[in-house]
Amino acid sequence: RVTDTVPLAADEITARQLLQRRPPAVARYLDLDDDPLAARRARLFVKAACQDWQLDAAVCDDAVLVASELVGNATAHARTACRLDIRLDALGLTIAVRDYDYRGLLTNPLACTSAGRRGQGLFLVASISRAWGVSPTENGKSVWALLAVTTAVR
Repeated sequence: RVTDTVPLAADEITARQLLQRRPPAVARYLDLDDDPLAARRARLFVKAACQDWQLDAAVCDDAVLVASELVGNATAHARTACRLDIRLDALGLTIAVRDYDYRGLLTNPLACTSAGRRGQGLFLVASISRAWGVSPTENGKSVWALLAVTTAVR
């Protein structure tokens, strides 16, 4: 099943041509500790991936912002280490942050407190993203956002 994800070429010339094309899906991940520098490390990681994948600067800026918000929420609220996953495919750029907070999902992640004050991070993520959500995992949750990718620098 390797040929389902890795194109094989019949000869060297074709193989060299394949090297010039991005695969249909590319992905990276970064494991982060629960520390104050996690969001900064996430921003640098996402920025580097966007540049490597030759994404438009506006998409890169949005991706960096979303990753920073999601990692910041994981470290501030779940208070656990987390994993940042990014994936570029035909659907767009997916940014997901998985934490290890066994207490489970928030019932309404966009609800305000009774005092009406709450960080605007998830509202910002929702406004930037084509879609976003929270999915349970076996020992925590994954908060993800899908960003539209319209152009790439060639």
